[in-house]
Formats: sequence, structure tokens, C-alpha cells
Amino acid sequence: MRSFAPALAMAALLPWTAMAQINFSHGPEEGAVTCGQFVVMDSVGQMQALTAVEPIGGEMPDADPALAAQWAATVNAACTGHPDRLLQDVAVEALGGN
Repeated sequence: MRSFAPALAMAALLPWTAMAQINFSHGPEEGAVTCGQFVVMDSVGQMQALTAVEPIGGEMPDADPALAAQWAATVNAACTGHPDRLLQDVAVEALGGN
């Protein structure tokens, strides 16, 4: 009887491999983060993605985790139902950046 453990281990690693390949860029170029990718990220991933968004990324409130979490929740809500929109565009609109 064959063991399915190696196949299961590889299947478990696939989502992590995909996340590692996401480019947290902010332009319309290939690899830019979409809302669909953003809403499935954990809180750390969302913070990393928002930090890459210009011009608001540099303003992510490192000193106030509650405010940073609020920003992520605001962008998450704005992304809901728009999986193909670029995170860059939605985040700037939702957080009032110009």
C-alpha cells in the first residue's frame, strides 16, 4: 500500500508557496496584489501588502497596531466583492490617499 503522506505534505505547502510568490508591488504591472489575494491573507500579510501601497504605505502606523488593524479592515471591506481590482487602487480610495 502506498503512503499518501508525501502527497499530502506537498498539498499543504502549495498555499504557502503561492503566497511567497506574491509580489507586493504597487503598480499595474504583472504580479501586483489584487483584492482577491488581499482578503485571504492573514493580518501580517495584509500589513506587508498595505506597506507596499503608495502613497499610504509609508504612513502605516507602526506605533499603533489598533489603527493599522483598522486600516486593514477598511481596505478588506472595500475589497469585498471586487477580487480583480488592484489593492493599490482600492487602498488609496478607501483610505483617502491621493
